[in-house]
Amino acid sequence: MNILQTRYKYLLALLIIGLIAGCSTDKNTMMSRGFHNLTAYYNVYFNGREAFKTGMGRIETSYVDDYSKRLEIFKYGDEAISKTVYPDMDKVIGKTSKMIKMHSITKKPKRKKGKMTKKEREFYAQGEYNKYVDDAYLLMGKAYFFKHDFLQAQQNLDYVIKEFGQGDLKYEAYIWKARANLLEKEYMAARENLDFIENDRSIPKRLLPELYITYAEYYLKMGNPQEAIPWLQKAITKSRVKKSRIRYTFILGQIYQELGEYPLASEMYTKVIKANPPYEMAFNAQIRRASSFSVRFGGAGDLMKELEKMLKDDKNIEYKDQIYFAMAEIEAKQNNIPQALEYYKLSAENSMQNTNQKAASFHAMAKIYYDKADYKSAQFYYDSTVYFIDPEVPEFETIDRRSKSLNHLVENLDVITREDSLQKLAKLDSKELENIIQGIINQILEEEKKKKEEEQMAMTNAAMAKYEQNDPRNRNLASGGKWYFYNPTAISFGQTEFVRLWGRRKLEDNWRRKNKEVILFEDGSGDSTLIAGGDTLAPKRPTDPKTKEYYMVDIPFTDSLVKLSNERIINAYFGAGEVYRDELLNTTEAIKMFESLNQKYPNHAFMLYAYYNLYKMHKDRDEETQSNQYKSKIISQYPESKYAQMFTNPNYLQELASKTEKARSLYELSYYAFNNKQYSMVIANAETAVKEYPESDLVPKFHFLKALAYGESKQYDLLISELKFIIKNYPESEVKEPAMAIAMRLSKDEKLKGKVEEFVQIVEEKPEEKPEPEIYFAGPKAEHFYVIAVPNKTTDMNRLKYQFSNFNLDYFSMEQYKVSSVILNDDIQLVTVKGFATVNKASEYFKTVNANVAFFDGLDKIAYKHFIISADNFTIFFNDKEVARYLKFFEKNY
Repeated sequence: MNILQTRYKYLLALLIIGLIAGCSTDKNTMMSRGFHNLTAYYNVYFNGREAFKTGMGRIETSYVDDYSKRLEIFKYGDEAISKTVYPDMDKVIGKTSKMIKMHSITKKPKRKKGKMTKKEREFYAQGEYNKYVDDAYLLMGKAYFFKHDFLQAQQNLDYVIKEFGQGDLKYEAYIWKARANLLEKEYMAARENLDFIENDRSIPKRLLPELYITYAEYYLKMGNPQEAIPWLQKAITKSRVKKSRIRYTFILGQIYQELGEYPLASEMYTKVIKANPPYEMAFNAQIRRASSFSVRFGGAGDLMKELEKMLKDDKNIEYKDQIYFAMAEIEAKQNNIPQALEYYKLSAENSMQNTNQKAASFHAMAKIYYDKADYKSAQFYYDSTVYFIDPEVPEFETIDRRSKSLNHLVENLDVITREDSLQKLAKLDSKELENIIQGIINQILEEEKKKKEEEQMAMTNAAMAKYEQNDPRNRNLASGGKWYFYNPTAISFGQTEFVRLWGRRKLEDNWRRKNKEVILFEDGSGDSTLIAGGDTLAPKRPTDPKTKEYYMVDIPFTDSLVKLSNERIINAYFGAGEVYRDELLNTTEAIKMFESLNQKYPNHAFMLYAYYNLYKMHKDRDEETQSNQYKSKIISQYPESKYAQMFTNPNYLQELASKTEKARSLYELSYYAFNNKQYSMVIANAETAVKEYPESDLVPKFHFLKALAYGESKQYDLLISELKFIIKNYPESEVKEPAMAIAMRLSKDEKLKGKVEEFVQIVEEKPEEKPEPEIYFAGPKAEHFYVIAVPNKTTDMNRLKYQFSNFNLDYFSMEQYKVSSVILNDDIQLVTVKGFATVNKASEYFKTVNANVAFFDGLDKIAYKHFIISADNFTIFFNDKEVARYLKFFEKNY
């Protein structure tokens, strides 16, 4: 019995060994193919696919939707979340790699004798005979995709397309390639991959929703939501997955809402609610449906009742901020602005953890005040918006820029109000002044008493403490026109803001300085005195707002202090006018500022620039009488100025460009002479340049070259004098630092030490900066061009123009934009795209070009510059030929 069992076991082992040998991948038989298909799928591929599903489930549960923004179509873009699925995807890669290695059959089967049918010929032509290997490569490509290893993903997907292009999997590979392109911001490549399969009728129907939704993602990434709409609609119609249909419908509603198509948005949100989604999505659909209210279609009363009911529901306690925001939106659309503001404030107060919603509430209030030209209130709420907003939000840069503009404006307006109040106080008799100051101190004491009572109440009432913490404090800061000392709350707010911006700092002079070894102390007379070794010798400025001295120190009792106060007012008027004109685009207020400045201070230092600004603004407003009035004043009162010469000499800009070129040539000649030790020629050339080309940017460099020539000639007194002149008069020039370095080196020489030390510390003093003259006109009404400036010698212009023509066909096929090129100077050529009727059209084109990173491949990233410019300004630009000068104007105004 034992002998028989042993023989059976031996024979069974031989049979198994024979089967395995017959099923080697080195052989291609029906048995081997069946064996490897079976084992590949159930032993390896199945486990890899399950690991992939686990990873997908992990992404689904980890990703948290931010309903304050447009929802993402796909949830895999977050790199932090992608890292959570690394282990799952590594397992997928390991399993699929093992499957391909162990079960791939590439050896051809033995050919059948005789004539073969078409099907048989196709069978023998295959490169792979395991029917699951192509699935493995595709799954591996997806795994690398979810690890954000896009290079490896693309290689696997390309292999599927190349080696298995006759099957259905190539379509899926193209879709995933396009998605990888989108994450890498290679938008043109993504479009090419999608277009390649879009018109192929052989694409499996199961993949149509994936194709359509990827097209929608492409257009959203390109910043063109209007074009995404039809693709979203197709995806919703074709998708068999309920969860996906609901999500796409919600996103479609958001897009309609962004585009102002409120009835369509409301319709989409209603569909979402009826589809019984998760509570958070259903809640947000209700909120957004309310926000999509349109006055034209009515129903505000019912929506408000619905929202009030939601406020009372305990499930919505954490969502009160969103409910109040929706109520505010309804009131705002009905032009009930005071009520809208109250609801926005309640929204901000109830935003505990949702900083995005708090930012949205502050932003909504900021825009209301801004539109009403209540810039002080707008500044407060824009500042609050910037504090809470997510910097990744697309609007962040615009909001931050406007906040900074308003801060700059309010700073100037506050200086005007403050200095005017202080001058009025200086004219009062001592008794009246003392009574006013004591009244302010009493208000502060009363405020402190009130604050202590509130703090005591807060300690016993946690809810009230939370309310106080989130309340937008000090709303009375927004009320302008009062002397700032009468606003004790402003003082308290200022202290809080100081801590937020600078931290808790020791109470000392020059607290912002890192190096206190050498500082300047400005005494009450306005004279600067050098104080060494810190601030122990300087008198302390009063810091207690409950003392009389705190207020007396700033009041200008002497003529010299009144003069300084007036200078501050003049600077503030001019600064406010510039902000109104250039940053807020409010020419009405800008004109008022410049005219008030001219009337109150008829001999101020900025008179010429104020005249020119008034000329330009009136001209932009087609107010010829006023613009000609200021043009005449410039010509008659400032005949030698650049502006007067521009008005009286039509060739002025060309002549200026010619002088600039001559100055550059002279500098190159002087530099060559210096290197050849021809120092007398260097000095003579520098003196010629300063005399003949005083407006050239090269003047500081000529002075520095002259100083070096004096040094090499051992004329040390002249060297020191020239260095002193450079440091004092050109503090912003690039030659200031080397000039300072030479001065410091000379100070170590005992013979020269005394002569140098007297001016080394002059770097601490900066002369008053005068605004740079502006030659361009701000005005969005005119026709605009798109321009790219490229190096003359290293750019293939024909190729670049051809690239623009193709780009226009791809992205703006319905427009008739004209591409041309022109030489600007010896170094730069321009490619211009013309045909933009409005600045918005030109801006859209600029943003689209800028978003296509691959478009600039082959161009020197440092050398090329691109921008949009009005037709009128282009004429000035072409004559001026200074790209850097226009770029400053472009960044400031566009």
